[in-house]
Amino acid sequence: TWTLFGRASSGGTWWALDPGYWDPVMPSNRIQSPVIYDPLRDRVVIAGGEGQSGAILYNDTRAFTWGAPKRDVRIDVRPGEDPNLVNTASNGRLPVAIYSEAHFDATAVDLATLRLAGAPIRTIGRDRPSATTQDLNGDGRLDLIADFVPSQLVLAPGDSVVELIGNAAGNTTIRGYDRVLVHRKLDRDRV
Repeated sequence: TWTLFGRASSGGTWWALDPGYWDPVMPSNRIQSPVIYDPLRDRVVIAGGEGQSGAILYNDTRAFTWGAPKRDVRIDVRPGEDPNLVNTASNGRLPVAIYSEAHFDATAVDLATLRLAGAPIRTIGRDRPSATTQDLNGDGRLDLIADFVPSQLVLAPGDSVVELIGNAAGNTTIRGYDRVLVHRKLDRDRV
């Protein structure tokens, strides 16, 4: 849900929040623009607006994000399986798919920054991240499948959601969520 805060004007409080940031990107003659806060992406969106003469001069939309940009991504723990069972006693392989979209290339994610429920990506050989690419959903885009070690996840029985975080191109923080069924079975060879 977006929240409408009011209107920006050349002397308005929105520019007073951070004049060094707003002045270079907001033309000084733009007034009466709706200002909307988007909490999902922690950004302010400014749409349209009038010039000082009262004529509608701006038919555009601008978004301003504080800090590093954030992007919600679609993930799937154990792609193709339901329910997503996670045995926190296992040292096996737990695959997690990160899906590419029209404006997001999952294969460009910095693998070293990925964390699933606090656990880093699984490594093989000489600290090589365990990941592959494949078009999992038939949309013509390669998706990323990253592997994690279930025993390294910070989860407890009863937890039902895992969070994946990491960095993508442009210092964008990515995050995704999926439902899981957590259990602890001491047979360490089974996932």
